[in-house]
Amino acid sequence: MPSIQRKGRWLLGASLIGLVVFFALSGVTQLVAPFRVLLSSPFVQVLIVLAAVLMSTVFLLWGRLPGGRDREAYVAAVMVMGLLLVLFQALAPARGWLGGPVTAAPLLMQGLIYGLSLAALVAVLLAGSRWLARRGLWLALTIYALLSLAMILATIFGDRYALSSGLMTFGNGYTIFVDIGYGLALLWVPLAMYALLCLCFKVTSAPSLGMRKNR
Repeated sequence: MPSIQRKGRWLLGASLIGLVVFFALSGVTQLVAPFRVLLSSPFVQVLIVLAAVLMSTVFLLWGRLPGGRDREAYVAAVMVMGLLLVLFQALAPARGWLGGPVTAAPLLMQGLIYGLSLAALVAVLLAGSRWLARRGLWLALTIYALLSLAMILATIFGDRYALSSGLMTFGNGYTIFVDIGYGLALLWVPLAMYALLCLCFKVTSAPSLGMRKNR
C-alpha cells in the first residue's frame, strides 16, 4: 500500500508538472511571435508531441492505480474533454472561426498547446469541484455558478481586448457569444461527463455526486 501511494504521488506530481508546462507554452505561443515561428521546426514539433504523449500516459497511469473508481471517472472525463479541446483548437483556425497572430503556429501545435493548456484548466476546475462537494454538493454547484458568471465576464472583456488589439479575429459565424458558450462548456461538460462516468462505472462513493458508501 505505501508503495502504491508513493507511486500515485509521483505520477500525479509528474502530471501536474506537464499540465503547468503546457499552460505556460500556451501563454508564450500567444504572446511571443518568434516562438510561433519556432513551432514550425519539425524537431520542435516532435518534442511537443512526445511531451503531450508522455504527460497523457502518466496521467492515465495515475488514474488506473488500484482503489479509486472515482479517480478513474475523473481522469476519463479530463482525458475525453482534453481530446475534444485539442480537436477544436486545431479545427477552429482551419475553419476560419479563429484568426490573427495567435493562430499563426501550425495547426497541430495549436491543437496540442492550446488544447492541453485548457485541459489543465479543466483538470483543476473538476478537482476543485470534487473537493468542494466533499463539504457539500450545493456548495460545489454554487461555486460553479459563480465561476460561470466570472467566465462570462472574463470572456467578454478578454475577447474585446484581443479583437481590438488585433491579437485575434473571429469569422464564419464565430462571435463573442459563441465563445462564451465555449467557456461555459469548459466548466459544465467535464462535470457532466464525470457524473455520467461515475454512474457507468457504478461508483458507490463519488464526492461530486454527493454519494457515499453505505456502511
